[in-house]
Formats: sequence, structure tokens, C-alpha cells
Amino acid sequence: MKSFFLTLFVLSSSVVFGQSIDYTDVAVIVNDNSPTSISIGDYFQNARNIPNENIIHVSAPTTEDIDSLQFELIRAQIEDYLIANDLINSINYLVTTKGLPLRIDSECVASTNIDKSCASFDSELTLILGTFSNKIGLNGSTSNPIYNATQHFSKANSGIYLVTRLDGYTAQDVFSLIDRSGPLTGINPLSSQAIVDMNVSTIGDTSFFLNFYLQPTYNYLVSNNWNALLETDNSTPVTNQQNVFSYVYGGNGPLSDISLNYTWTNGSIGSMSTCSSAYTFNNSLNPQNFILIADLIKEGCTGAYGNVDCIYFSQLLNTEILHNRYLDPINNYNLAESFYMSEPNLSWQAVIVGDPKTSVTSNSTAALDVTEMKSTTVFPNPSSGLVYIRSAEPITSVAIYQLNGTILKTLHSTDKELALNLTEFSSGVYILQLATGGQFIRERIVLNN
Repeated sequence: MKSFFLTLFVLSSSVVFGQSIDYTDVAVIVNDNSPTSISIGDYFQNARNIPNENIIHVSAPTTEDIDSLQFELIRAQIEDYLIANDLINSINYLVTTKGLPLRIDSECVASTNIDKSCASFDSELTLILGTFSNKIGLNGSTSNPIYNATQHFSKANSGIYLVTRLDGYTAQDVFSLIDRSGPLTGINPLSSQAIVDMNVSTIGDTSFFLNFYLQPTYNYLVSNNWNALLETDNSTPVTNQQNVFSYVYGGNGPLSDISLNYTWTNGSIGSMSTCSSAYTFNNSLNPQNFILIADLIKEGCTGAYGNVDCIYFSQLLNTEILHNRYLDPINNYNLAESFYMSEPNLSWQAVIVGDPKTSVTSNSTAALDVTEMKSTTVFPNPSSGLVYIRSAEPITSVAIYQLNGTILKTLHSTDKELALNLTEFSSGVYILQLATGGQFIRERIVLNN
């Protein structure tokens, strides 16, 4: 396990606070056969002041699985509404709601998978009424025209819609998601952390996941001064973490009978680039108790990516690009842009849950919050330079900060007792930050050298 606790990364917010971000280019799709879909649509419309003409009512099955014919009937209703109301090019984002179908059967590349559910309902909708509409319903996927793009998204320039979903195990899960999301949601880079986690992988696949996806993502985070933890023991996930703003899960399949037990920041994102991580949002259809993106949403994650079935290595979400966009302090890409710029293929298996216009910023005036250390003793304080730490839990990392957030020193450990020699630092007040028991805990230290 590797962990880094780095300097406060002050995101420039001058270019975004003056913006007025509205939802006039967002259309919400509601299934009139589902009271849950209707209530979520109403809640989101009221929360984001979405115009009435941007609510698309359809009559659709309430099952998560549909066949291609049923999809075409729903597609026709959506397209007819957009055409009749002259919304084809003024709408950039489509938002589906719990109670609408999740996946479309019999659209796989390999003949051995011909009876499996492969294309997600949402991913097919990205292509309607656009340049690539002839790709809908074909076996396999099509290349995403905005993959690795840097220009802000518009349907007019790309020929696609960005489709996200408001879904969870319960309607209340979705209402809570809406409440903790939205444009310019604040994240404190010093007190929050990203978890990059390897799970359920064989030896050869582990090297692939690590070398091409997880390690580059971790390297990007720490090189840009974000707290991150990389876990390469793929037998169990990292659990019981605090202030998680990003969770990256890489592996061949989801784990079962384990709860992550995280506390999440508002504006947080989760990506589970693995087989079937979004195969259901109905808890009764998950008898194996797999960890799914619905579990991330239930715990408090704000936006999440998963797949309705198994995917090829070449089609994995690029989580390095995801964080490059979502955490960009200048361009302020939103959640939908960030996920889709990281997604190589459309008309395939991806499901992206969240308010499409959620974005994050940092409160540049946020001070270092000092948390009382429980079951941990730091002495003497004040000190002439030698500081001793005793903890009930193993101490995995120690960092020394100046009060302005500048990191001075980082140490790693597995012990419960440490002796620190801080005589190299001048007299003054410093912040001592420990990682222990899955938490960040801090205390002010006075040095009288």
C-alpha cells in the first residue's frame, strides 16, 4: 500500500464563480408508467429550475431489461418530442430517471455472448438524432467522438448527446444524490482523499490494470497535489475511509459481501471499470451482494460510472483523463463532460449516474481543520524538536505542514509508536497530520528549537 499526503492545492476559482450555470440545455426523461421516475423527475426539475418543455414523458416498460424493439419504441417517443418542440440542437444533456430501462438485450460483439445484455439504454441514447444514429442497435460499439477532447461539449459540435442517469437502490438515494450535487460543489483538497483500488484480478491482468490505468491515475493525482492511496492487494477492497472524493476500482469483476463503509465528500465521483458493476439498481436482483455503483451512491458518492455487463480491456474508462478533466481548476469541466471525455466507446455498456452539470471547485480560503486526536498521544508539546507519537492504531503516514498548507516532510510507517526529529525546522507552529485507522487526524505542534 502506498499513501501520500501532499500540500494544499489551491484551485483557481476566479474564472468560475462569475459564471451563471443554468439547465436550459438539460432534458429529463420520465417514464409515466413509473411513479418513482415521475417523482425523481419532479424533484430534479424543481431543484435545478429546469423548464417544463425540457421534461420528456414516455410510456416505457419499468423493467431494467428490454429488447431492441422496445428500445426503438421508446427512442421514437423521445425523438418525436425533441423534433416537435424544436429542441434537437438546443439540448446538450439527456437525463434518464430510475424507472426507465437500464440495458438492451442481444447487442454483443462475440457470438458466445449473443444472449447476454450488453448495450446500456443510456449509451444508445447518446447517438439519437445525430451524426452517429445509424450505429444504434448494431453489434458492438462505436468510437466516442469526444474521447480525450478538451473543448467544452456541445451537441452541435459533436453530433451526440451526453446522457447521465438519476438512479440508486431507492428514490431517497436519488433525492440525496441531487441534494449533494450541482455546479461548483466545494472540495477541500487537503482534507479529502482519492482511493485507487485493485480488486479481483489474475496475475497477467493485474499488470495490465496497474500499468495502464491505476498507476497513471494515481501518479496524476499525487503529482497535482491531491491526497491519494494506491492499493494493489486485490483480495479485498480498501474499506472504512473518510472524506473520499474519488474511488477508482479496477479489476475483472465486483466483490461480494463487503461494504466499503466510506464517508464521501459532496461532488465525489466513483468509477468501477469492471464487469457488471452497474448491472442492476434493484437490490433484490443482487443476491450475491456484489459491490455495485448503486452501493457507492447509497453511501454518499455524488456521481458514478459502471458497466451493465463485461467489457474488453480496450474499452475501459480512462480514469487518468477523468481526473484531469474533473479536477481542472481552469476549464471547470462538469461531471458529464469529464466522464464522457474518458469513455472510448458509445453504443455499448456504460452507465453514468449523476447530475450532468455537477462540477467541483476549491474554497481557497479554507483553513486547515484540526481534529482532536482520539486514542493518539503526541508529546511533548511544545517541543524542542523531538516529538513522540503513540497510537492505538498503526500509523501509516505522518506529514508536517506549515500553517499556510505547505508540506515540509512526509514519513511512512506501520508502527504504533514513532519518534520524530524536527530539529531541522525553525521555531514556530506547525500542523502534524497522521493517517491511522483509516482517518486523517491533525494536531498543532509548537516548536521551540
